[in-house]
Formats: sequence, C-alpha cells, structure tokens
Amino acid sequence: MYLFRRSSPGKGLDELVDLDGGDLDGGDLELGWPPLNATAALVADGTAAPGRNRLLGGGRWLAGAHPGHALATGAAIVLPLALFYAVPVRYLFADVSLTAGAAVAAAVGAPAVIAVWAFVATATDDPGILLRSAEAPADADGGGAGSVAGSILSGRGSSTVLGGAAGRGRRVKQVLLHGVAVKVKYCETCRIWRPPRAHHCSVCNNCYAHYDHHCAWLGTCVARRNYRTFYLFIVTLTLVSGAVIGACVWAVVAQVGRTPKPPLAALWVALSTTPVAVTVLLIPYATLACLFTSALVGLHTGLPPVLARRAAAPLPE
Repeated sequence: MYLFRRSSPGKGLDELVDLDGGDLDGGDLELGWPPLNATAALVADGTAAPGRNRLLGGGRWLAGAHPGHALATGAAIVLPLALFYAVPVRYLFADVSLTAGAAVAAAVGAPAVIAVWAFVATATDDPGILLRSAEAPADADGGGAGSVAGSILSGRGSSTVLGGAAGRGRRVKQVLLHGVAVKVKYCETCRIWRPPRAHHCSVCNNCYAHYDHHCAWLGTCVARRNYRTFYLFIVTLTLVSGAVIGACVWAVVAQVGRTPKPPLAALWVALSTTPVAVTVLLIPYATLACLFTSALVGLHTGLPPVLARRAAAPLPE
C-alpha cells in the first residue's frame, strides 16, 4: 500500500510512503479494513471500477474480462488428468504392482490438487484493482497536491492514495520512496496517479497494483493480490506434468520388459499395444505443458528482482 505524502511548498519532491514498510504516521491516514469482497462490491456498484472484470457467485469471486478462457484452461488440465488416472495409473495397478500404482497416483495427485486450487484462486481473486476516482484530481491539470486519486487494495485491506502531479502535458512525476526518486504516472481512464509498478490493462480496462501481465490462459490479470497463487500454480503444474510424463514412460517400459522380443521389436509391440491415450496423447501433451510451465517458472523466478530495480530507477532527465 502506498500514500503520497505532500511536501511543504518549496521543499522539493512529494514523498511516496510504503505503508507495508511501516512508514505511515498516525496522522497521515486513517486506515479502514473492508471485508474480503469489498472490491467486488465496489465493482458491482459500477463506479469505482467499471472495467471488464466480471462478478461471480454473488460477488464472492471476481473473474477477468474473459472467464471462458479460464474454463477452457481448467478443462485442459482436468480432462487429461482424468484420462491419466483412467489409463496409465490403472495399468500400473493391474499389471505392475499395487505399490507402483499407489505411488504414481499419490505423486501426481498431491501437486495436482494444489495446482487446481491455485488455478481457481488466481482466476477468481481480485488481482489488486486500483479503484477509480469519480472525478479527475485537481492536480491532474497542474494544480496542488492532495486530491484523492483512488484506493489500493493490498492483502485484506485498503488505503487511500493521495496524489500530486506535474501538469497535464507530461503526466509523469517524481516522488521519493525511501529516499529514492521514483516516477509515477497518471491514468486518464481511471483518473488516478498510479504508484510504482501499477499499470492499466487494456483488456480488463482497470489499473492494477504491482501489475505483472494479463494472462490469456486465465482470462484475467496477474498482479499484487494473485501473483503468489499464480506462481504456485505454474510450479505445481510443472511438477504434475513431469510426473505424468514419468508415469507414462514407466508404463511403456514395463510393457517392453514384459514382451519376449529384442529391444526394438519389444518397443514397437509396446507402443502398438499400450493404450493410444498414453503413447499418442498424454506423453506429448504433458511434455509440451511441462516445457511451457517450466519456462514460466524460470521467468517468474528471476523477474521480481528486475522489476524491483526498475521501479526504483530515477526518471531520466
């Protein structure tokens, strides 16, 4: 959470206070902690965040602009898992051993349950919408500081953001964050001054705190409030994909070992007798999924430190 603390006239830059860092003075701001679905209620009001996000379950969940994308992705996860348990796991139970079947079922099932939960949580949580201002702040046209520009939700609470400006032409201002000059930008659509790393998504038509990206697979944005569950989702999905590949290969190898022929001939027999779901569908499908999600894990493991350095970079002269 951030607060723009207005500087005295002639004393330089306004200060951007990181409330999570404990810099808030008691007199600066009176914090109120709304219920979990406070943002959803404000979205339903149609004034605070009238973007393309959609309410589900009477305001309990907040989907992105394309909830159908999330449903398609969920089907692309659950249906192959059902096929996996119906074919390879069943084969391992019946033709290898009960221990092998139980071990594979547990090794895939545990991360799969976590992945599905993290997927649902990421796709239906408020990513961190910055609530819009009903009117443009006076300082958007170069006036004084101190106009109410919006609200940032962080975790389970919210705080008011007070904004300063540098005039309508430039739409960018430097403020101090822990003694370092950082830049903040004005959003014409939401009529707020955005804190560092906030961004307006053109797809969902809302500003988000600590915006990462709009995920077409989930149909929503990944930002401050759902980034952790998104990261958990891609990590566990990588583990699930790898375990499915290993189990399917194990099923083929077990079939090869049971065929009394030379290795290549036994492999051909195994590939032609092992259920087509294993050899033609699950192995290449899980391989592509594993490559894709592991690349995402690598990207998002190294990205946060880079973004933190960018947010603290001084504005060019």
